[in-house]
Amino acid sequence: MINEIVPREVELFAKENGAPMILTSAGDRNVGFFRKNGYLLRGELKDVPKGHDCYELYKMIENLPRSKLALSTAWRNGIAGKISKN
Repeated sequence: MINEIVPREVELFAKENGAPMILTSAGDRNVGFFRKNGYLLRGELKDVPKGHDCYELYKMIENLPRSKLALSTAWRNGIAGKISKN
């Protein structure tokens, strides 16, 4: 359930704040979660940290001016509070 709520809340936060995209990074263990939620691969670092790969992913927010970026720090800026109240 939380794996459905978090992506939806992050996208809503980005839309409400006029962000044209969401940009995040993920390790090889959780990159599939972001891909499943519509994120596209932007970059990849092999063997960083040693024995693992690191990815940068993004998701475009539709119908918004391209003036801001919402980083994955949206979670720390209020998303957790919204989820815990539901």
